[in-house]
Amino acid sequence: MSLLGLAAVAFAFYAAKQDNPLDPRKIERSSYEKNIRELSKKYGDKSFLNYDPQKSFDLYLTHFFKMSWGIYARKDCFQEIENMYSEFDLIYFKTNAKEKLQSYCSYSIEELMNLGDEYAQKTKSFDYNTLNAMHFYYNTHMKALDTIIDSDGDTSHLENLTQESYDKFKNIRNQLPKDYIQLSNYTPFDPNAVEDF
Repeated sequence: MSLLGLAAVAFAFYAAKQDNPLDPRKIERSSYEKNIRELSKKYGDKSFLNYDPQKSFDLYLTHFFKMSWGIYARKDCFQEIENMYSEFDLIYFKTNAKEKLQSYCSYSIEELMNLGDEYAQKTKSFDYNTLNAMHFYYNTHMKALDTIIDSDGDTSHLENLTQESYDKFKNIRNQLPKDYIQLSNYTPFDPNAVEDF
C-alpha cells in the first residue's frame, strides 16, 4: 500500500473517530453523556474560539432530557423544572437556560411537534439534535394522549398528530442501542405495546 493510500485510510479513520463523540449510536452511553456535558460547557464559554450559546444550549438540552423524559407532558412541568434547579447541585445545569426550558411547558402540542421537526432538521447525520427531536416527539405524543383521554370534546384533530409523533419517535429510537433508553412499561412506548397504539 502506498504512503498516499495509508494517509487516506488514516484520515478516514480520524474523521470517523471525530464524528463518534456526537453520535450516540457509536459510543458508550456514559462516554456520550460526558462528551455532551463537556461540549455544552465549552461552547458556552465566551473565551472559546467557537463560542456558540445556541449550540451550547442544544447540547445542554440533550443532557436535560436524559434526566427528565416526559417533562413537557406533565401538568407540573414548570414547578418540576424549578425543583430540579433548586434540588440538584449540578454544575452542568445552566442557570440561564431555566427560563427557556420552562417556556416549553406552555407550548401547545403542535408547537412541541414543530420543535421536534426543527431539531430533526438541524443535523445532517445522527447526533444530539436528533436526540432532542426524539424527546420532543415523545413529549408531543404523551401530551396529545393525555389531552385525548382528559377531554370531553372533539379531539379528532389530535389523532393524526399522535400517530405522526409516535412514528417519528420510533424511527429515531429504533436506531439507538437497546440499553440507551429505558421506557416505562404500560405506556405506548413499552416495547411490548401494540404497534398501532
